[in-house]
Amino acid sequence: RARIIATREGDMDAMTVQIETSAGEASVFEDLVKTHLKLKGTIEIFPTGSLPRDGLVIEDQRKYD
Repeated sequence: RARIIATREGDMDAMTVQIETSAGEASVFEDLVKTHLKLKGTIEIFPTGSLPRDGLVIEDQRKYD
C-alpha cells in the first residue's frame, strides 16, 4: 500500500510518498519514484498494515492563500 501527499512549501509543490513495506530502505524507493514518475519526492517507510485503509491514494494538502 502507498499514499502520495502533495504539500506546498513556499512557492514550490512538494511530494511525500508513504510506502508500507517490511523490507527495504527509503533510498531504493526514491530511485524508483524518480525513474517511474519522473518526479523527486520524500519517501517515508511504514510497517505493513499501518497506513489508513480509507481508499485515499493521493492526498492534496496544498493551500493557496
